[in-house]
Amino acid sequence: MLPRLSPAHLRRATWLLLAVALGLRFYGLDRLPGLNGDEAWLAIQVQHLLRGQPFALRTPTHMFINPLLLASEAALLAFLPPSGWTLRLPIALWGIAGLAVFAALAWRLWRDRGLVLLATALLACAPLAVAYGHCAWDPSFLFVVAPLAWLPALRLADAPRNRADWALLLVGALACLWVHLTAALMLGALALAAWRLRAPSRRVTVALLVAALLAVVALAAVGGLGAPALAMVVERPLRILSQPTAALQLFALPGLLLTGGRAFGFFAGMPETWPVWTVAALATVGLTALAWRLRRAEAASDRLLAWSWLLLPVPWWLAAGLLMPHLPGRERYVVWLVVPAVLLLVRGLRAAPQLLLAVALASAVLSGAWLYAVAQQPWPQVHRAFRTGAVEPKVAIAARLQQLAVQGVPLRVAVADWWLEHPLRYLLPADAVVGVGLADATFAVVWADNGGKTYPETLYDAAGRPILSLMRP
Repeated sequence: MLPRLSPAHLRRATWLLLAVALGLRFYGLDRLPGLNGDEAWLAIQVQHLLRGQPFALRTPTHMFINPLLLASEAALLAFLPPSGWTLRLPIALWGIAGLAVFAALAWRLWRDRGLVLLATALLACAPLAVAYGHCAWDPSFLFVVAPLAWLPALRLADAPRNRADWALLLVGALACLWVHLTAALMLGALALAAWRLRAPSRRVTVALLVAALLAVVALAAVGGLGAPALAMVVERPLRILSQPTAALQLFALPGLLLTGGRAFGFFAGMPETWPVWTVAALATVGLTALAWRLRRAEAASDRLLAWSWLLLPVPWWLAAGLLMPHLPGRERYVVWLVVPAVLLLVRGLRAAPQLLLAVALASAVLSGAWLYAVAQQPWPQVHRAFRTGAVEPKVAIAARLQQLAVQGVPLRVAVADWWLEHPLRYLLPADAVVGVGLADATFAVVWADNGGKTYPETLYDAAGRPILSLMRP
């Protein structure tokens, strides 16, 4: 049985837990996990912008760059040298801003200080939020903008004539779609739930469906979505759901995201074994039970929240076809799921604040365990892009290369792939030449393979595996 806490002690404990969660956001920010090519690519575009060189406004997947990340990264690189901290500090600061936005909008909805504080702590401690708060990726920004869609939609269910919430909902929907067009799945879940309720909630449905339709049109225009891609909406889900194991994994995925299992698997290389999936399935069942109980709640906002979760399998079907979120790495397109899950937990367990505090504490422990696992990397399955050490390997290799460089002679570096190419482009001087390919003998860096092939000077990870090797040109 949980110890009974007075409201004052409960608030103090929640504030303390919130402070711990914020500390986790910054602990090892520059190296946990290792820098990867996707996040470094954006910083390179900022560097080109600051140097007056040609730069790209669209990512290699044809998405438009997040202007807020672009501006904040530019503000730092204008005064600070390239580093892991400079690369990731903007996403960490925007994550804190997102928590403040979430708290402010939750206060407008509930007017309950204790409940709002617990909800903010739950979101701050969520392992997936902490994990993606350590990566300067576009999907990481969904934690900032998703509350702008969910909380105004819930308020509109109770008070449909509030113009401020209509404006916030519009801004939130467009911001989510800008961050990543796959947020149309999130808007679809909200729209289906609003349609399930009686008017005036259906006005919310119309607005969200229009936004989702625009997203599909934009996806077709930007990504060249054709008949083969559209066929995946039917063909691939049928193939996945016809396999019992894959179908069970798809069902349990929300719980896996929320309990941090996918963050461990993706960034730390931990195998997703049956105990991990069992906990994930139990978490999914528990949240679904809360939603089932709230489906007939007195407040329309609670009913909208419940049906958003219960009708989630419909847009999830599309996710199975287009995104395959049950595969490691693809969950970054559905990280917005954490926001409605936190709201559902808070509303479903609002009569048991101590239990909510216990859930937040367990989440903080899991987040800390995730950081420890990434730092120690005990599993060999970890992707080489995320390998790290006491000093981030790509930062160390860039520093060593500059020590080896001959003054007045630009560095020439050959790398194996994208994951190393762009971090080194970001970290090395502007005149350095970084290319993919190991055949050119004038280049200086190669990737040491797992078979033990090494070179005169080798950098090892915490487990003694060779990461990068140097040889003089």
